[in-house]
Amino acid sequence: MKSIGGLQRSVDELKKEKAEKEEKEKCLKKNLDDLGDHLASVVQNVHDLQSKLQSAMPLPSVNN
Repeated sequence: MKSIGGLQRSVDELKKEKAEKEEKEKCLKKNLDDLGDHLASVVQNVHDLQSKLQSAMPLPSVNN
């Protein structure tokens, strides 16, 4: 059977691990948010480029 001191160390280690995991999760969430912002920016840039290309070279009309 573990002593009280041993159990306390185990509890302290688990608390430390939990805090480390929470910090990593926080960093991952921030990175994911940053990637989402970057993706939105890229999509907007692609949309802007498409608009510029269409205005510079309009698509030919289709005659039926």
